Amino acid sequence: MIVPTEKGNIVAVDYITLALAIIGNLMALRGVLQGKFSLVGYRRFLLSLIASDLFICFIRFLLYLNQALATSSGSFHQGALAILRSLFTLALFINLMNLCAMSIDHFIGLAYPHKYRYVSSFPNIRGG
Repeated sequence: MIVPTEKGNIVAVDYITLALAIIGNLMALRGVLQGKFSLVGYRRFLLSLIASDLFICFIRFLLYLNQALATSSGSFHQGALAILRSLFTLALFINLMNLCAMSIDHFIGLAYPHKYRYVSSFPNIRGG
């Protein structure tokens, strides 16, 4: 049983969660890319969400690596650490914006099903 007050167990749960997030996102990426269908709007949103999730996992891995190096030989330069933390915050914001865009896309699909194909087509999304 994992006791939340023990720091070692919390770190182990973080590593397991990170590994599961990477595996789950890679499986979702494989599923989206293997399909024999075109990349319509919501599939593009899904690819963007997967990419931002993997970016978050990569940055989180680097932050874990910094913690591991801090206990042994040294750690990242403070400037690099500040950049990593800023990128992590930016990646979380991008992830949130992806979820908002997907919600709007689903709302349009439910509220205006007869116009959804036209509104979510690629020329209309890019404004051309």
